[in-house]
Amino acid sequence: MYRRRKGWLVGLLVVVMVLSLLPAFIAPTPAAAAATTSLTVTKYDAHGSVVGTQTITYQEMEAHLPVQGDGTTQYYAQGPTFTNTNFNTVWDLTDNVNVDTRDYGRPKGTDVKDLCNLVGGASAGCTIRIKASDGFNQRFDCEDVYNPEPRQGRLVICWYNTDYGGYVPTYDTGMRLIFFADTSVNPNGWHVFGDWDMHETLPESCWYYFNGQWPSSGGLSVKNVSNIDIYEPNVISCDASGNAKESFAPGEMVYVKGLGLAASTSYKLWIQAEPVSNNKLSIVDGDDPVLLPAYQFNASNDPSGAQETITTNASGDFSPTAIWSISPSASTPVKYDIIADSQSLGTVGKYDSKDYIDAPGWQGFIAPPPQWDLNNDGLINIGDVVVMGLHWGQTGTDGWIPEDLNEDGVINIGDVVVIGLHWGETW
Repeated sequence: MYRRRKGWLVGLLVVVMVLSLLPAFIAPTPAAAAATTSLTVTKYDAHGSVVGTQTITYQEMEAHLPVQGDGTTQYYAQGPTFTNTNFNTVWDLTDNVNVDTRDYGRPKGTDVKDLCNLVGGASAGCTIRIKASDGFNQRFDCEDVYNPEPRQGRLVICWYNTDYGGYVPTYDTGMRLIFFADTSVNPNGWHVFGDWDMHETLPESCWYYFNGQWPSSGGLSVKNVSNIDIYEPNVISCDASGNAKESFAPGEMVYVKGLGLAASTSYKLWIQAEPVSNNKLSIVDGDDPVLLPAYQFNASNDPSGAQETITTNASGDFSPTAIWSISPSASTPVKYDIIADSQSLGTVGKYDSKDYIDAPGWQGFIAPPPQWDLNNDGLINIGDVVVMGLHWGQTGTDGWIPEDLNEDGVINIGDVVVIGLHWGETW
């Protein structure tokens, strides 16, 4: 009897010892990311130094910054189509496929632009990174944050959602980046920022691909946002004095300067008609979509006819360098990128991670500026109408002054109509 009891005790001790050792052999399950209730906005210069930083809670956002959304309007993104018949089915031009799975509820939040302005704002050429508490992040061009097209909508950091518990932290995927798209192109009248909207409004460098091959606008909706980082550009189109300049007229000289590139390194300067990207999608009927290899520079695509070679100083900078004298007879506006192609790092002749570009998205500069941008500020808006108004009713020969946009010899409503056809466009 005693021997059986002793064996039972030994067995129990063995079981206890094994259970105590189990945690050492079983990998712990990572905790799910929790909702964020504050975020930090930081601005960096081209050398990586902090220009300004501020941490703000969602309560402060609601109290002191404009509130976007009303808690009743429903917003959606779009998942991958998983249909590879052809280009149109991969991108789903109608924003209909796999939208219900990206129902982001009825949110309220704060415009990313207003948050950026807390630390001095972002200007053309800047990149804005939206980062989650777990490190996941997406980057956007300043132009798409500050002047979004209606079908894209404002980029909003949402801290409240009627359908998901109200305020963070109960709203457990908040604070979340949501695109407040309008209903202008959705056949159902829904507020959907779909895959094709992503294609049409964002540069290729900002497109998201599920598993690296399927477009999905939902992948841009960063959840549990903890940081917004603003990065100044390293390569900047400018005038001879180094003043940033994005629009060049016929007969002008285009200059470029560099800040914070690799130190004491030789670069070849290329001008290429935009977009320059490593993120192009190729689709062959019946095959899965694949990403093409790195962009290869093309001399015939460089309007200057030559590529200058510069060497950066110990700080990684180079002074304003003339790269193109625009023909006085140039008349058609074209968007261009400027790329500094490292001659010792990465792959020479291809755009890769060792190279620098003036703007990772739409364009570094445009030449010549469109004739309807009368105040030459890169944006078609009321400012151009004001310039025209200074000449209202004046007459002359057809096209006698720039304000005579329809070239009928009189400054009147017909010229305003021309501006209206391009309203909201940016350059």
